[in-house]
Amino acid sequence: MQGYMIRLAVGIVAATVSLGAMAQATDYPAKPVSVVVPGPPGGGIDFFARIFATEMGKRWKIAPIVDYRNGAAGLVGAEVVAKAKPDGYTLLMTSDQTMTQAIFRKISFDPERDLVPIAIVASTAMVCVTHPDVAKNWAEFVAKAKANPGALNYVDYPQTTNALNHLRLWKAAGIRMTSVPYNGQAPGLQAVLSGTAQLFCATPVGSAELARTGKLVGLATTGREQMNALPNVRTLRAQGLDYEWTLWFGMLAPTGTPAAIIAKVQADLGDALSKPDVQEGIRKFGFEPELRTPVESAAAMTAGAKVYRDLAREFNVKQE
Repeated sequence: MQGYMIRLAVGIVAATVSLGAMAQATDYPAKPVSVVVPGPPGGGIDFFARIFATEMGKRWKIAPIVDYRNGAAGLVGAEVVAKAKPDGYTLLMTSDQTMTQAIFRKISFDPERDLVPIAIVASTAMVCVTHPDVAKNWAEFVAKAKANPGALNYVDYPQTTNALNHLRLWKAAGIRMTSVPYNGQAPGLQAVLSGTAQLFCATPVGSAELARTGKLVGLATTGREQMNALPNVRTLRAQGLDYEWTLWFGMLAPTGTPAAIIAKVQADLGDALSKPDVQEGIRKFGFEPELRTPVESAAAMTAGAKVYRDLAREFNVKQE
């Protein structure tokens, strides 16, 4: 992803010398901005898209439109943005799952070439949940999985970073489970509630509340620190497993979008994130708000992509 860094540097310099670009940013937006969500409603990406659509609407006086473009593990929506006119009116709210898809399949666009980061706005660990009838804690779940290799199902998003992180987890825990594909967080949680699947490591949206109310058991969280939204659920590391899994959420634009517009959107995102009520709302659901610059965001994406390319080789995951 060196291309991210080079294009950002060139764009930032250009923005400092182009009066036309600055004037364009001053007038922006003059019409509704489409914020593409490359997945179904109800997940973490949708959560942030709706928060920022609301907050940007207050600042811009023109409410953005949340546009759901589900399909192919986020590729449908990402491609829409990658091939959109680079005028700032089509933006992508996404996570690292979408931005690493070139690892798993041959695609018609290059995320590194065709998309440019605006900002990473939050990060989170996952919440591993099961039905109360399956296990009461992580140790009990692992014991059951070891006693019945391959008999327990887990909610999976094949050909994504989600799948690679599951393979890492099973290796670290010394268990074997069976992947059952689902399209989105809401149906995945329903599968665990109904007993069709026995485990789902999900973002905190929905899963944290189900764990708090006892409808599901929070077996563990996957971050380095305790999750504020689930103070009674210990991390995997605290339970003796050398394992972490976190992901970022962020906004990107088509390559060629004027750097002055990118800077304006990033500044407005930062303004929204500085509000205590917005921070509280984000943390309530288990996410950690943050604001990284375009260059910092690009560096994080570069590092993350390398990790997942290495994991794909380790687990012999081939491009489709």
